[in-house]
Amino acid sequence: MKQVTELRIFLASPSDVEVERTIVQEVLAELNITYGTPNGIVLKLVNWEQYSFPGIGEDPQDVINNQLPFDYDVFLCIFWTRIGSRTQRAESGTLEELEIARAKRISGENIEIMGYFKTEPPSSLKDLSEQYFQVRKLQEDFGKDCLYKEFTSTDKFKEIFRINFTNYLNSKFKYHLNERNALPIINPPIEIGNTKRNEIRAKLNSLNLEAKDDSDLLEAVDIITEKSNELVIILSDITENMNEMTNKINAKTEELNVVNKISDVKLKLKRGKIIANLLANELEVISDKYEVYIPEFKENYLELVHKFISVYTQYESYMSDDISAAKNDLIVSIDGSIESLTDLLLQMDSVPKITSKYGQAQIRQMKLLKGLVEEILFGRELLDQIE
Repeated sequence: MKQVTELRIFLASPSDVEVERTIVQEVLAELNITYGTPNGIVLKLVNWEQYSFPGIGEDPQDVINNQLPFDYDVFLCIFWTRIGSRTQRAESGTLEELEIARAKRISGENIEIMGYFKTEPPSSLKDLSEQYFQVRKLQEDFGKDCLYKEFTSTDKFKEIFRINFTNYLNSKFKYHLNERNALPIINPPIEIGNTKRNEIRAKLNSLNLEAKDDSDLLEAVDIITEKSNELVIILSDITENMNEMTNKINAKTEELNVVNKISDVKLKLKRGKIIANLLANELEVISDKYEVYIPEFKENYLELVHKFISVYTQYESYMSDDISAAKNDLIVSIDGSIESLTDLLLQMDSVPKITSKYGQAQIRQMKLLKGLVEEILFGRELLDQIE
């Protein structure tokens, strides 16, 4: 029989991140299949939804404290706009649970404390309460002795948490994973005459017969290689187009500077309007193109990043130089594109909106480019976290 190691994860959070709580459950369930089962590890989530039941105490949090098992290995907390409801012992139940975790760690218990802070702006002004600013202060203090990560939206939290927790598992169970093929201890003691047969049975028991429907290393490698090459070309094309647009904006800016020296106010305004509207026309043409092009690029880009994550987390020992080279080439292209696009955005922002036509075209183009840069940055950050 396989030896199984249980890892308990305590989940704490106020009520405004219920969706993120569900995501944690989904990711841990997924990791139990793709990571835990092959390696003899069980990830067990500890939360009030599953463990608490009606009872009496000083307050609801006291009831929860008395019912939840506190012999966990990881304390995971998530915050956004609220810290939670005050208890008789702390500013909130979540903060009370956090202080318990900190006290356990200070006392020498080997537990990991992980914090996540959502930076997406509140959905309404009513969420900009005193608690919102308490969360910001908590985040400022949190990093003094605990690890935390920021995430900009619920959609991005899933990928960030999956990568972070997989890296944590790789680090914590490095020795365990290296030794997972060792023969398990067999009880009762092996009889001398049956030693060879018992060794064979032990080896048979150690086999991983759990099929992973979505894990096809060769297919994943093919997709990575193909899409990496495609995206390197696409990113180069984007960079080239944006550099060309930067040159055009610089040229038009120079023309506007010359026009500004004209003493005749009417003539100056007339020529300035012509130059600005010509630039607006060029911006509209590019915006029309990228409004269709960007969503398709984002989809392919994130699919590639997800494949990298899948391969690196499940098949780390099989990584080839080709895959590492593909990742490095992609990162170089990503970094170059991010820099060029950001420079272009700053350059566009510096051009005065002297006509309404140009102003509208400029803002439309800048919104498209800003969204593209943010998406590329997110994928880049994910790639950075793959160890």
